[in-house]
Amino acid sequence: MYMLLSQNKHNYTQVIVTIIAGYIGALIPNKLSNIPHLLMSVIIGSLVSKVVFGDFDVGYQWTQSDIYYWFITITEALIGGYLAIYVKKLSNQ
Repeated sequence: MYMLLSQNKHNYTQVIVTIIAGYIGALIPNKLSNIPHLLMSVIIGSLVSKVVFGDFDVGYQWTQSDIYYWFITITEALIGGYLAIYVKKLSNQ
């Protein structure tokens, strides 16, 4: 089980979970908060990925690995958000 939740750049489970969390984040109704759906997908996807899997390095120092991690994680969450919006538009037609 620990191998599935490891912190490395080749953890495909982390990629899938981040995309799914971004997808779900974009579908959360937000009439009162007025947060755009894509921003919500980035927030939810990134936080779920960080809490469940951690980032690529060990320690509390900011490194180039952290910049790479956040760039990749935000991109994956945006992919999930775009998928959610695209599917929602298709279902409304």
